[in-house]
Amino acid sequence: MRNEKKRIDMKKMQKALKALLCATVVILQSSLFMSCKEEDNTVEEFPDWKNKNEAYFQQVYDEASVKVLGNPWKAIRSWSLPDDLDESSLTAADHIVVNMLKNGGSTSPSPLYSDTVVISYRGRLLPSTSYAEGKVFEDHLGDNSDPSTYTFLKMGVSQTLKVSSTGGTTVSSNINGFTTVLQHMHVGDFWRVYIPWQLGYGEEGSASIPAYSTLVFDIYLKAYYHPGNPVPDIQGKTGMLWPTD
Repeated sequence: MRNEKKRIDMKKMQKALKALLCATVVILQSSLFMSCKEEDNTVEEFPDWKNKNEAYFQQVYDEASVKVLGNPWKAIRSWSLPDDLDESSLTAADHIVVNMLKNGGSTSPSPLYSDTVVISYRGRLLPSTSYAEGKVFEDHLGDNSDPSTYTFLKMGVSQTLKVSSTGGTTVSSNINGFTTVLQHMHVGDFWRVYIPWQLGYGEEGSASIPAYSTLVFDIYLKAYYHPGNPVPDIQGKTGMLWPTD
């Protein structure tokens, strides 16, 4: 009888252990499956993007608004706003902000809306998940600080004119903020420009730029020309300063 009872108890114990083992395996499998699912999920590249961009632009706008002698930061109202608008009625998003990294020393006037400019620039976004320094979406400056090494483009202040390697051209409207800054620069200036999303690509964005993006441009102005004046071949004039009139 005792041996029989021991056999029954052993069977119960084995069954309990087997049930516990099965439950453990199920839990482990579930955990592994969940981990795999998490790894498969796409990481969000631009989390809380609108709020982040608006808060950042407000910060640089506030810095530019400090009235201190020698402050290299400046807030410039959008070119498309009526001149008689009271500044107190405007918001940060009605402006671009510039950090004047280098003063070209030119006494020439700034380009007009109808002029053609010769510039080089780099455009990037604010830092995001994969881009600690901000994603660069266009770059003609390269890694050098020497203007003679830049790639220059001819561009209407009001329109962008790009010449492809095959000789074809494409024309498109400039974003408001870019048109604004070009009308305030002087030949030889090198500026870092912050453009709020309202004066950039807006609520829709573009192919490489998400909606609500503050745009950061480093821009070098080499020359500009009035309508009707011939514009020299920019690739044949590397390192030279052309006349502006």
